[in-house]
Amino acid sequence: MTSDSRPGLPGRASGLVWFAAYFLIALLGRWQVGALQEDYGAFEDEASHMVTSAMVRGYATSFSPAHPIAYVEDYYLHYPKVAAGQWPPVLHTYYAAWMIPFGVNRWTILLASAGIAALAASATRTLALRTLGAPIAAWLGIGLLTIPLVQELTAAPMTELLIGALGAWGVFQFGQYLRGGQARHAWWYGLITLVAVWTKGNGTGLIAVALLAPWLAGRPNRWLTSGTIGSGLLVGLGGGAWYMATMHFSQTTWAGQDRTLEEYARAAVFFYSSELWWVVGSVVGGLAMIGWASGWRSERRRDGTAAATAWLLGLSACHWFIRTGIEARHVASALPVVLVLAGQGAIWCAQHLGWSGRPQALWAGGAIAVGLACQSWAPAHSPHRGYRTAVDEVLQLPSGDAAPWLVASDALGEGLVVAEAVLHDPRHERLQVLRASKVLARDGWLGQGYRLLHRSEDDLLAFLQRIPVGYVFFDRALWRRQWYPHDSQLLRILQDPEGAFELVAEFPVTRDGIVYPRALEVYRLRGFEELPVHPLTLDEVLAREPSQR
Repeated sequence: MTSDSRPGLPGRASGLVWFAAYFLIALLGRWQVGALQEDYGAFEDEASHMVTSAMVRGYATSFSPAHPIAYVEDYYLHYPKVAAGQWPPVLHTYYAAWMIPFGVNRWTILLASAGIAALAASATRTLALRTLGAPIAAWLGIGLLTIPLVQELTAAPMTELLIGALGAWGVFQFGQYLRGGQARHAWWYGLITLVAVWTKGNGTGLIAVALLAPWLAGRPNRWLTSGTIGSGLLVGLGGGAWYMATMHFSQTTWAGQDRTLEEYARAAVFFYSSELWWVVGSVVGGLAMIGWASGWRSERRRDGTAAATAWLLGLSACHWFIRTGIEARHVASALPVVLVLAGQGAIWCAQHLGWSGRPQALWAGGAIAVGLACQSWAPAHSPHRGYRTAVDEVLQLPSGDAAPWLVASDALGEGLVVAEAVLHDPRHERLQVLRASKVLARDGWLGQGYRLLHRSEDDLLAFLQRIPVGYVFFDRALWRRQWYPHDSQLLRILQDPEGAFELVAEFPVTRDGIVYPRALEVYRLRGFEELPVHPLTLDEVLAREPSQR
């Protein structure tokens, strides 16, 4: 994982060629399995990232004199899935940059997501190239793209693969610094770490590389130098400013608050350890352990192994002790470094079999390929469908966009409808979507302190008519998932045969691979076109104050 000259194309040209190859592999793979037909629900945060990116693009291209906060609030009034402040700005700025020339559509999001996957594969190759050689380094990048979790993230606007790419590049630069002592590598490490910190909170795990790697590599003279001090100031000032400004807000969204820190950490350690082993498989996992152990014995690989170990420890500490939720997708950030360690282990095995040169690289690459193939993986695909069809057809109904919509589902289902609305009206000029979980009840981000905002069904009906709501999307697929009192209250109004609403359509939906026939019901408020309009305030959309007492 340190510098070593190799014949062939110049480094930058070769890197660009391989990035293009990885990009095409990632893009064509997801296009072939129908990613353009999927809804944005493979991961719960998908809709928030997509909507927030569209909001950034809208502000950047509107040339509006409005204050950014005012624009964000107005956008949230229309599409209550904006998460500016909950996540740092790098990911949303990246997607917005793609959306500016290409628009807010499925192709743009797929292209941008494939670009992130290609960055992760390129970072894997870069980290492996210097010590493992060009053939196996290139194959490791391809191997990363074959992992089902990576495939699924390739079609999703998510942070995990970007953090994985930045982590691998940070490890590479600091490994170079440990070996040669050039300050420029420490500065590059600091800049990469700052970008990671501005991408997601677990990017702070890269700070552990500067703190632990010199000690692990036996090079304490690399600790306090102009390079490490300068990069530390860069990360501390830049990253600290963001998190000081947003910590109070972001902490309210953390999961696991019902457990003690010890209970949460114990559950996280067990889950992520077993999940990582399951994702890479026993063959690749075993080779990674061999590669990690052998790295300490090699003068050439010790510095890189120390930096990789420090990154994995820092990343693990973020997920073990910061209660942001225990989810399988988080292990994707570790995969580039784990695969490079596996390649290191494969090379070690080949050397001890007496092979050298090209046969060694072919054997090692074959071992990784066989290890991945042993998992009998099929291409992953998004498990949610149907919400797109419902939104498309409602827009074809009379006055389909003339009044706000109300969607009643869990957070994921509500986000699916909001995301589809944004794809139709990214500048929030025609559509407005209200989330039942926000305007019919009051609770915290994670459901704590729940209470109804409307004491009776008559109060609720009066509220819906006062807005007025034009169409209501009611998701019966959330039955036995997250059914709340406001769902029952709303359903009784909707199903009243002589009431104010009429059923106009039913749609099948797929959630987590399970098909729910006629689960998404769409109701129309009779005569809403003739009712006076009373737009909701931001306080009402955020449920800061009960709309009626």
